[in-house]
Amino acid sequence: MIRLAAALSLLAGDLAAQSVEQCHEFIDVTMITEPWEERSRSFANGAVRVFEATGDPNLANSAVIGLLHPVPGELAGSGMFRGCTAILSDRDRRSFFGEVLIEATEASYDPATGLTLRIPVRYATDSRGLPTEDMVTVTVNQATGWVTAE
Repeated sequence: MIRLAAALSLLAGDLAAQSVEQCHEFIDVTMITEPWEERSRSFANGAVRVFEATGDPNLANSAVIGLLHPVPGELAGSGMFRGCTAILSDRDRRSFFGEVLIEATEASYDPATGLTLRIPVRYATDSRGLPTEDMVTVTVNQATGWVTAE
């Protein structure tokens, strides 16, 4: 189990654009936004699922992007293991989004890089106090288990 946890920590690390972390630090299953049918979508024949979760129940705008995805190879023994990765905003180190617009997520696939998801997000306010929108691009390489985000 320690070997599995150590290996998973290699799969989720900080990137320049967004913060990519292991779910257990930021997402509790009781904080996954309901209803599932509206706040999650699956891609790649169900192998990858993107969902919205509440990062902090004490904050009105604290959405986190969650990804369930395959992790192959030694981590899974003889088969596939599902990893969970949390994507947080880059506005402040490990901060939350105001809202994740899961229903508007678009996907494309490139065999060289993997499944790319373009996920629209809203921030609660900008410097003028107005809500703003942005796009988070997440790539899941199912062959390696690596997740990157911009």
